[in-house]
Amino acid sequence: AYAILEQIDPYRQDPLRKKMNILVHELLRRDLLRVEDEHRVRPAIDYHIIRVMLRTARVRILDKDLKEKLLARKPIKLATITAIRRAVSNALVAEAARVGMPIPEANEIVWAFGRRHCRRDSTLCENGECPLSNIFASYGRTVKEMLTEPDSQHGFY
Repeated sequence: AYAILEQIDPYRQDPLRKKMNILVHELLRRDLLRVEDEHRVRPAIDYHIIRVMLRTARVRILDKDLKEKLLARKPIKLATITAIRRAVSNALVAEAARVGMPIPEANEIVWAFGRRHCRRDSTLCENGECPLSNIFASYGRTVKEMLTEPDSQHGFY
């Protein structure tokens, strides 16, 4: 499936192939595609997943300047965004392997949580209602004090 989709330009523009991976996840979910090892399916990394992985410290930003830019929501270079996304992808793969969960399932759980509960400008943390408070490095902080995904004008992000 990946080899076929690689031939279609919109799927290959993104270095991490988010759209391609989303399609593969959907095909698997609907039983339209079968794979021998779902642990080898690649994650589909978007801003919701980045946000959760940063706020839970599954991915740590060690560069002080970059951390300050993310906190201040300042623009950063595409190459840096790609590096963050790659680190998030690797962390998601490692977490899924650690708990024995297929990548598409882990991807969906983190994405859904980020989309519904850990938003860029509001979180359950603010009300003390976060079900993941025991693993959130950001728990107890205001949204403005939490790392968040970088802004990007690129369609594949």
